[in-house]
Amino acid sequence: MTRIKVENEFEILARAKKVSHIDGEGLWNSFTRSFSSPLMACFDLIDNVFDASHLRGTLRIGLDAPLDEYEGYDAELELEANNGFYMINNCDEKVKSMKEILTVFNSQKVNKRIQIGENGVGVKQGCATLSDISFVMSRNKDIFSLGILAKKLQKKTGIYLPSFEFEFDREVTHMDLHSFLSNEVSSICTLNTDIAEVLVQYGFGSLPKGIYRLVQNLSRLSTKAWKEEESVFCLCIHDLKHGEAGYFLRQLTQNLPKHYLHVPCDFEVFVDEVRVNFSHWSQRLANLTRFTVRIPKDRCIDTENVNGYDEDSDGDETGDHSLNVYLGFDAIRCKDKNAPTHASIYYYSRLFGRLIKHHPDARGILRLMSSGSHFSQGLTIIVDDRGGGLPLNPTKQDFAFGEHEHGEKWQNNLTLLISAVTKLYYDYHLENLSRGKKTTLTQMVTKLADEAKKKRDKLTHASSNSYFKSIGQLETSIFEGIKWKYNSQHQNVAVVARKDITPVEGKDADLILKRRNAVKKKTQQGKKSPAKISPSKPSPTQTLSEKGTLASSRRTSSRLAAISDSSKKRYNEDDESEETEEVNSIRNVSKSTTAKRKKLNGGAKIELTNIQKRLEDKDKELEDKEKELEDAKLDVEVLEKQLTEKEMEISRLTRLNTKLERELERCRG
Repeated sequence: MTRIKVENEFEILARAKKVSHIDGEGLWNSFTRSFSSPLMACFDLIDNVFDASHLRGTLRIGLDAPLDEYEGYDAELELEANNGFYMINNCDEKVKSMKEILTVFNSQKVNKRIQIGENGVGVKQGCATLSDISFVMSRNKDIFSLGILAKKLQKKTGIYLPSFEFEFDREVTHMDLHSFLSNEVSSICTLNTDIAEVLVQYGFGSLPKGIYRLVQNLSRLSTKAWKEEESVFCLCIHDLKHGEAGYFLRQLTQNLPKHYLHVPCDFEVFVDEVRVNFSHWSQRLANLTRFTVRIPKDRCIDTENVNGYDEDSDGDETGDHSLNVYLGFDAIRCKDKNAPTHASIYYYSRLFGRLIKHHPDARGILRLMSSGSHFSQGLTIIVDDRGGGLPLNPTKQDFAFGEHEHGEKWQNNLTLLISAVTKLYYDYHLENLSRGKKTTLTQMVTKLADEAKKKRDKLTHASSNSYFKSIGQLETSIFEGIKWKYNSQHQNVAVVARKDITPVEGKDADLILKRRNAVKKKTQQGKKSPAKISPSKPSPTQTLSEKGTLASSRRTSSRLAAISDSSKKRYNEDDESEETEEVNSIRNVSKSTTAKRKKLNGGAKIELTNIQKRLEDKDKELEDKEKELEDAKLDVEVLEKQLTEKEMEISRLTRLNTKLERELERCRG
């Protein structure tokens, strides 16, 4: 057996009888203040997974529970006391040494343009934020590595992050893997009482339990599907500081799809045995459209460089970089009366599309009209910096334009072009789909909410990889023929000619806003349209009175024609004045009949208009009632969820009370 034990900095300093000048307790506390929330700390740990796997493989996250029973094992008490979780993933390349991972003040990124995390600073900060005890484990073929991150080990006199490595050779050891790892961990505890105390805490007051639980997690690196992998990495977070681990994992499941933009369908992510679908935006955005823009870094946008986009260039030579901007109308958000419908912007960066920042109302920062319902209707703007051109701060929670010489110009150029794209997209749909009426556009988007929810539910329960496509794998709609111009007077970017723009619908576009039928224009005043009345088939809108009036009019016309013919035959016999008098009398009757017909037609039209208006009001009332019903259902779901959580809390407290009573009886005995 070849065994390797890697010494840590603290042990080397102790052997040399030197004292580290690093305040271990202070450094640990600084680790815990790096992230705005526990979820952000967990996302930073997941960043390491995506970098290490190169987005090929599997990530599994689950509750840290023992895999098998052991002597004296009490399942109920064990699960009650445990409040941790693990993360395990394959690695596309060999995992770097544990000593290097845990070295303080060491940060190296192979390619910062595409990578965002690393097994280094992010691991220490993320683990310390989530828990006071964490274990870092890896396996490169038959070599196992173990690192311990524990607040209890830190001293004012120095930082202590111990790490160990040992190689398993079945032919030499004549042991199974579990026995071998148990011997190794037991030896570490015998030689180092500080680490033994950490494992006692991990074992709920029992060192054997702590050793057993740690060995089970180490064994996980070589069990089931993981044994086929050459390199595997695992984190074990013990006793989550920010609440119940099960609830935290449910939050993680809900937020992961929105937090990462480019996780491909062939990379599987499971949280508590449920596969996560990263097609969040394609499920809910209507008329999803992609624009590609080029951002100048070192000079202000002007007429010469506003269209300086070259698809074959990565931008390094010109100091420019390109990125994609996706836009769509969020139908679900638009219908939700509790959610704001203003234009919302999301910034994503790096190869797998990590969410960097979000503005719920982007109209101000994009210098868009913000009065009334302008740029609303659930309008969503997604800035996709997949090429990694934008500078990020260390925790990846904001941009760092200040580190660039011309950062202010760069940031202003980014804002100008995103604003121009947003104006083009919104104005096109407002004018061409709803004829400039924002209320009509709102109704069109809202009507797609139910379809979007059905699509979301379908994708949630999908099993085929074709349902797990990320936004970058979709053929979205685009606009062709765009040429930009810079307006120095207003200091903005606009389209040269809208008539030259042609929308091209993508093959994967399925939530589509449908243009309403154009309303017929009213007949201009002073112009009469010829009546088209069939004698055998009267118009369906005519009343019985109108039919009688029309028949009378036809009879009057026939009489007038007959009298005219008769008058020609007896012209020399009848008196001309009498004939004229009779003809005029009949004509007066005809005029009276025509006026009566017009009056009846006008009344019928008014009545028909009133009926249509009442029907529209009833339809609106019905839609409002349906919305109230949906809201009530959502309220019921929320209440049921709260009730379930309360029942779980009561159950937990009951089990804890039982445990305390047992301990009390044991102490009395």
